[in-house]
Amino acid sequence: MTKLGNSHGVFFMLLMAVVVSSGCIETDSTDLGSDFNLDYDRVELNSTGQSVYQDSLSRGENVSEYEVESDNRMAMKFPGVSISVNMTSEGVFDDVSEVNTSGFMGFNFIGNSNSTEFNTMVRSTDNGSETFQRIMGKENRSEGESYSREELGITLEALNEVEVEDASVLGVSNQSGEENILLELEVNNSDLMRNSEQIFEVHSVVRESTDGGEGMESAGSFNETKAYLWTNREDRTPSKFAYYGSVDNGTIQVRSVTEYR
Repeated sequence: MTKLGNSHGVFFMLLMAVVVSSGCIETDSTDLGSDFNLDYDRVELNSTGQSVYQDSLSRGENVSEYEVESDNRMAMKFPGVSISVNMTSEGVFDDVSEVNTSGFMGFNFIGNSNSTEFNTMVRSTDNGSETFQRIMGKENRSEGESYSREELGITLEALNEVEVEDASVLGVSNQSGEENILLELEVNNSDLMRNSEQIFEVHSVVRESTDGGEGMESAGSFNETKAYLWTNREDRTPSKFAYYGSVDNGTIQVRSVTEYR
């Protein structure tokens, strides 16, 4: 996917190609909210938001085995055309990385709505990766080079790839029965765009062709972002990461929520 900031970029064309070729059927693209469930109590800490964030990132680097549940949505709106991709992923990361995703892609063209369901399984080891995908009853299995955890997008390692320029403490929030410190993050918009691209390229029905040297380095940037991190108050390990990104006043929107266990 290249130049997502350009409404007629490669990513849009890839989505169009997938929708047309899959013969999808029935959903409208909707606006994705930038508001998250920020239920928290204000608290005074002896640490700054940036120090809490750095501490959480360091603790996360020492976690090698964990599970994730991630909800990712994308909405694209152009004159007469709207596209949506909604998917939920569950991942287990230890000696083997395995992520199972279910979702659907919706397409609306001048009032005609279509959608299609898809399932994707990505399994990666040191020896290589295996991808299984089912779209409209058709199954496809492929093998390739190993994915690094960073490339899988929804991992703690991928969280480390998003530069955070500032972090502020909002308060204390309950997550799965445990107290968490809720941080509001000021992120690098290009890094966040790159993370979103990785998630949708690997786990949805869209694939990027890197022929000609086009790759992540040429990606665009979100114009508007909101990002939050929940980190366990006691041991400072990351519990949840959520963000919203928008391009061209909502022409393209992404919403992502990932929980780490």
